[in-house]
Amino acid sequence: MEPLSTATAFATLVNLLGLFKAELRDSTPDVAQAFMEFLSANGYQELRERLEQNQTTTISIKALLNQRTEELLQKLSQLDQRMAAAASGVTDVEAIARALHPESILSPQAFSLLEQLEQKGAHGFIVSEAMGRDPELLVLGGSQGTLKYSERRFIEDDLRVLEELGFLRPDITSQGNAKFMMTRAASDLVRAHG
Repeated sequence: MEPLSTATAFATLVNLLGLFKAELRDSTPDVAQAFMEFLSANGYQELRERLEQNQTTTISIKALLNQRTEELLQKLSQLDQRMAAAASGVTDVEAIARALHPESILSPQAFSLLEQLEQKGAHGFIVSEAMGRDPELLVLGGSQGTLKYSERRFIEDDLRVLEELGFLRPDITSQGNAKFMMTRAASDLVRAHG
């Protein structure tokens, strides 16, 4: 496959899975075979051949397509939002992602938090709040210290978006403070933008 085709194959496959599942008849006996025929009938023979070369991929597609339509479409929607978030900071592409999923684009501050965690080799951070001062984001693991942020009024929103997109996993400390752990997806995102 050409480089451009390789770069877009996954996004194309996700889109085609959603389209196929939305049109699928419940009485289809072999859903995986029906999907492969759908690919061929719609001009995606090369994609079909790539998928059929890998038995694990074929089994995964069959498992996905055997899920309830609502469940699969919800998963694909979450994936679509994560792909939009991954476009944050990518010139030209970010504008398109922002138009389609404004709620999924990471603000510069949110992305900076992930970058700082990655640079420090941190596992996550604790939100330390005290009367009369802005919350401190205390780094866990790595080189310690605090995470810097500049827009106090949007920090809660940025943390919510990072959590919803699966880049931070929320928890509570034994003292009742909010704690956020960095996910592998967040680390991968930062390294991809590196």
